[in-house]
Order: sequence, then structure tokens, then C-alpha cells
Amino acid sequence: VSGHEDEVRSFIYSKIRDFADECRVDALGNLIVLRKARATSAKPAPARVMLAAHMDEIGLMITDIAKNGTLKFLPIGGIDPRLMLAKKVLVGDKKVPGVIGVTPIHKLERHDMEQVLKHEQLSIEIGATSDSEAGKLTHVGDYATFDTAYEELGGIAKGKAFDDRAGCAVLMELLKEDFPFDLYAVFTVQEEVGLRGAQVAAYAVEPDCAIALEGTIADQDQRAEFWTGQLGANARRHREAHRGVVGRADELGARPDEQVGGAEQSVAQVGHDHDAVGEESVEPLEEAADGEGLAGVRNAECGAWSELR
Repeated sequence: VSGHEDEVRSFIYSKIRDFADECRVDALGNLIVLRKARATSAKPAPARVMLAAHMDEIGLMITDIAKNGTLKFLPIGGIDPRLMLAKKVLVGDKKVPGVIGVTPIHKLERHDMEQVLKHEQLSIEIGATSDSEAGKLTHVGDYATFDTAYEELGGIAKGKAFDDRAGCAVLMELLKEDFPFDLYAVFTVQEEVGLRGAQVAAYAVEPDCAIALEGTIADQDQRAEFWTGQLGANARRHREAHRGVVGRADELGARPDEQVGGAEQSVAQVGHDHDAVGEESVEPLEEAADGEGLAGVRNAECGAWSELR
């Protein structure tokens, strides 16, 4: 969850440190990895290129423990309150299982049935019967993540936090490649609450060129055709956009075709229901790369990595 990316960062570092010339964690928590230039280019290349993918995901923060043992919370990041009811969550570092509950429909007033319930009207049930019992399992300030199982539905996959663990996985793979420029791979924090990590990292790295590896929304009703697309169709749209970016990179001499082709395929395959409270859908990632990073994303129960559950 935004502001508590330690576990994700530790996992990523353990997988990429052998491919890095330098690694550091800044005061905000960004993991900044440098892979120095190892290839040559016939055209002038920028001195340093920054690729960024954020490690954080949306979630909840516990704000109060009621006398009956239920937990009150605040949303962290942009969460659609319509989708929160009955969601399973894992609370705190102990990953205490819980479920978001609300007053039963039998006891709701008619006007309550006609409007979206606010998070103040919801609570998390963890099976405790008193505040003292709940206090042994969690405390105010703990984060809660959505406990969503990874599944494949025909030609797409469903899980959580593909935004932006898919971007992190692609960036991990790119660190295994050689480029004619210094590559700064930045795994950023707190994107979901204001792009904070990326802004700090950009000032620290001062790149000549920067690209964010990010997911995008899917609108199955296609009400905003220019900005969104359908699952399965986004790949084509991303390829068109990517060709524009690559064309500009060619002008700068920033990328040999043989080195970026894999990344184009990886990024192009991502298309999902953006931040849908613990449930996102993407096109399967197994063809994007054969490395351990993407294998971890694909094989994990939650759609991220099993170690990050």
C-alpha cells in the first residue's frame, strides 16, 4: 500500500541486484537502480535514461478499533466505494484476514439503498469480539490490502495490483539488457496518492529522457474511445502509441531495435480495469518475457508475487 512498500522493494532488490552497477533507496523509499551503458550506438545517445514503475497499490489504513472488535478505516488512493462491500482484506504485517461489512439490507432505510455508502459507514470484521481482542491482532495505523486471488478467465487474467506490478516486472527484465546509455530503473513509491516518488526521483536522477511504465484503464462500454479501450484491444492501441515513442527514440539514437522489441511486447500486452479495488484484469503476461520477474507475477495467487501477499 502507498507509504508501506518495504516488502515489495525488498523482493525487487533481491531479484535485480546482480544486474545493477549501483542501487540506493532514497529518503522517500524509491529504489533507484543504475545499469551503466554496455552497448554502442551508431547514433548519438542520451547520457541517462530513466524508466519508472511504481511499487505501491491502493489499500486501506486502520483508523479506529470499535468496542465490538470491528475496525474503521480510511481509503489510501483512489478507491471506488461502490466496489468495497464484502471485499476480503489482509490487515497489518500479520496479514490478519478480514472482510469489509455493512449494515444488512434488512435494516437499511430506503434512502440508504438508493445511494453509495461512504467508507465511514463500513467496517472491517476480523472475528474479534472486543477492542482488546482486536488490539492483539492489529492496531491503529496498520495498512490493509485487498485479498484477491489470481485467476485466468479465458484469454485474460484477473488479480490485484497489476497497476503497477506489471510495470515493475517489465522494468526488472529490462535491467538484464545492455543499452548504449546509462539506464536508471526507478521503482517508485506513493504513486497512488499523488505521484510523489516519481517527482522526487526525477529531481535526483536528472535524466535526459524519462518514460513511465504504467497500466491503463479499460472501458468495456467504450464511452471514451480516444482515451480508453477494451480488454484485448488495448494491446493494439499501446503498440500504436509505442511506435510513436520509439520513433522519437530512434531520432535520439536511444534504442537499437533488437534491444527494445521485448519491452514493446511486454508493455503492449498490459490492459486492465484500472484500480478496481483489488480486482484488475490484464492479458496474460507469460509471453512478455521468460525471466523470473514476470514468472513471479504470473504464478502468484494474488496476481502480484506470492512473497508480497
